[in-house]
Amino acid sequence: MANAQRTRIFGRVLDAATLEPVPFAVAVFKGSNVGADADSSGRFYLETNRGFDSLVVSMLGYRSQVVPVSVGATDEIDVELMPDAMELGAFTISRPNENPAFAILREVIARKPVNRPSRLTAYEYQLYHRVRFDLNQFTEKAKRNLLLRPFDYIWDYADTTADGVNYLPILLTESSEEHFYRKQPPEYKQVVHGRRTVKFFKAPRITEFVEDMYIDPDIYENYVVILDRVPSPINDHYKRNYDAQTVRQDDTSLTVSLLPHRLQTEGTLAMAFTGSMFIHDSTYAVVQKVDLAFSIEANVNFVRNYWLRYNYQWLDSAQWFLHKSQVLADFTVVENSKEMTGFFGRKSTEVRNIVMDRPRDDDFYSGVDPVVMDPLALERDSAWWRIARRDALTQEEEELEEMVGRMNSDPKWKRIVSASKLIADGWLPAGPVDIGNAFTFYSYNEAEGSRAKFGLRTNDRFSKRVELSGYVAYGFGDDRWKGGAHAQWHLINEHGKRWSIGGRYRNDQVQQGRSLASLDHVLTSPFRIAGRDHRMMVEGGEGWLERQWFTGCSSRAGVYRMQMAPVGYDFRRTTRAIRYALNNIESPVKLVLLLPGALGNCQRITPTLTAISSS
Repeated sequence: MANAQRTRIFGRVLDAATLEPVPFAVAVFKGSNVGADADSSGRFYLETNRGFDSLVVSMLGYRSQVVPVSVGATDEIDVELMPDAMELGAFTISRPNENPAFAILREVIARKPVNRPSRLTAYEYQLYHRVRFDLNQFTEKAKRNLLLRPFDYIWDYADTTADGVNYLPILLTESSEEHFYRKQPPEYKQVVHGRRTVKFFKAPRITEFVEDMYIDPDIYENYVVILDRVPSPINDHYKRNYDAQTVRQDDTSLTVSLLPHRLQTEGTLAMAFTGSMFIHDSTYAVVQKVDLAFSIEANVNFVRNYWLRYNYQWLDSAQWFLHKSQVLADFTVVENSKEMTGFFGRKSTEVRNIVMDRPRDDDFYSGVDPVVMDPLALERDSAWWRIARRDALTQEEEELEEMVGRMNSDPKWKRIVSASKLIADGWLPAGPVDIGNAFTFYSYNEAEGSRAKFGLRTNDRFSKRVELSGYVAYGFGDDRWKGGAHAQWHLINEHGKRWSIGGRYRNDQVQQGRSLASLDHVLTSPFRIAGRDHRMMVEGGEGWLERQWFTGCSSRAGVYRMQMAPVGYDFRRTTRAIRYALNNIESPVKLVLLLPGALGNCQRITPTLTAISSS
C-alpha cells in the first residue's frame, strides 16, 4: 500500500529558447525541502511518499516554473525554463555586443590585487575544519561481504539522501588550527593545535581524499587545485573556459552565473566549474556567496561530482575575508565511473578571530617548517573539542562516533584487525604491546642452522612518547642465545622541537648489505644470498640524546661500544691445515701451492701467524 502511494518524478530540464539541457537545475516538491539537482545533462530524479502535488524547477538566470504532478504515480516530465533577462541598472558596458558578465569579470580580475587579503601587511586567524566520509551507493552484495557480515548492526546507521542515494557515515576528522601571514619579508606559518580521527579501519585511498579535502582552494588564483588544476572563474583568461550570464540580485551585488565553455571539437565542454558568484558592485570583490561545482564530465580523477561554497565577510570596512566554506564531493574508487560504490566527502570550515595588519616578530616565524604540530594536538579530550568546534556535532556524526566505538570494542572486529595486522607486517596486537615478528619466529641459515626468535614492542596504547622493544633468539646449529633491546623517550617541547633520549643493546649476527628485517625472515631463508663467511657476530650497545630542530633536521650526541667477530672463521681448522702443510713440505713449490689454500679460510692473519710460530 505504501509503495503504491509513492510519487516518482524523473525527466529533463531544458532551455525553452534553445531546447539545450540546463545543467544543475534544482527540482523541489512545492512547500518542502525534498528535492534534487539535475546532472550536467539536465536530467533529474526524485521521489517521496508524501502527498505533494506540484514541483518547482528553478535555475539561476531562468524564471522558476511550477509543474503539477500526480500523487502516487511515476511520471516523466520535460521542463522548459524561460531565460530571465534582468536590467543592470547603472552598470555600463564598455564594449558593444559584449556579454555583460564578461564586463563584470574583467573588472573583478583587474581588482584582484586589491581585493585579496594578501595585500595586507599581515593577517592571522583561527580555523576549524570538520571532514566526514560516507560510503555511498552500496548494494546488497556489499552488505553480504565476508568481513562485514558479522557486523550487520552497522547498516542500522545508514541513511538515504533526498534523491534516493544510500550512504553510511564511516569516518570523521576534526582539526583546529591557527594561520599566520606576513607580506614583507614574506612569511607563512600554520600551527595545528588539535586533530582527531574517528574511524574503525585503515584505508590509504580514503586517507588521501581526506588530506585533499583539508586544502582550501583560493578562488583568486588562476587555478583552483582540487585533486587537479581547475581554472578559476576569475582566471585571467576566463573566456577560454567559461560562458557567463549576469543578473541583478539586489542594490549592492551582482550575480554572475557560470557555465563551462563549449569547445568547437565535438561539442565537448572545457574543464571548468558550473555555478554562480556574488560580486560587490562597487569594489568588484567576490562577496557573500560563491557556489561552484563540476562533475565527472570534467574528467578529474576519482571525482563524480564536486560542489563547494564560499561565504565572505566585510571586515573593519577595509577588507573582504573568507568566513565559511563548505565542500561536498562524490568520489569513486574506479576512475570516471558513474555506477560504482564510492564515498561522499563533506567538509565544513569556519574562519574566526581574524586579525589584520599586526605582523609578528621575526622570531615567531623562525624555523623551516611552515606547518607545526602542537605536541598535544593528537591528545585533546572531548571537553577541549567542545570548545574548539563551538557548535555540537550533528545527529549523524554522533551516531558515527557511537558506531565506531561499538566496532572498535567488538571482539570479533578486534580479531579481524589483529589478523590483518599480523598478515600485513607480522605483528600481533595484544593490548598495549605487539607480539612478533611472526615471519621471524623460525628461519634457517648456514651459520646458525635452525633459528627461533620471539619479540615484543609497545604501541600507542602503551604510550605515544615511550617506545620499548626487545627480542630473544636461539640458534640450534651454533647452540647460542642472541638478543636485543631498544628504548626511547620523546620529551615534550613547544611546536615540535623535541628532545629524545634513548638506548639500544644487541648481541646477534649481522650481514653487510642486508637489513635485520630480511636476515632472519622465513620467506628469505630458502634463498641463499651469501655463505657463513659473510656474517659477523656483533655485541655492543649505544645511548644517545637527540634534538629535533625541525622536520628533516636533527642532531644527536651519543656513546657506543661495539665488538665484531667473523662467524665464518674457524681457528682450529685453519691451524690444522697450516700445520699439515708445514709437516709435509717436500719443496718450496709445494709450499707455495698449499699455503694459499690453507690460508683461504683465514680472515684474521695475526692469530694464524702466532699459531705457526708457536708450532
